[in-house]
Amino acid sequence: MLLQIQDEIHLLHDERGPVLESLVARTIRNVETTQEEVRLVGLSATLPNFADVATFLRVDPAKGLFSFDNRYVITVNQFNPSKYIDVG
Repeated sequence: MLLQIQDEIHLLHDERGPVLESLVARTIRNVETTQEEVRLVGLSATLPNFADVATFLRVDPAKGLFSFDNRYVITVNQFNPSKYIDVG
């Protein structure tokens, strides 16, 4: 399985949107023609139309759509990179 992460997915509505849209559309077309499994992940801190973007990314809302409101905040105490990175 391949993984494609699109950070700043809200830029679909920006001047760089057509480039991002064509990358996603080509990936989806390739998946449909080759049946190769690709996981598309779209990330954004500000995405009011997340449901529309999820539809474009062909997300099953029951299984693959995650959104968080302003109460969800990761603090430095919650995430300790040294637990995940071997610095030795």
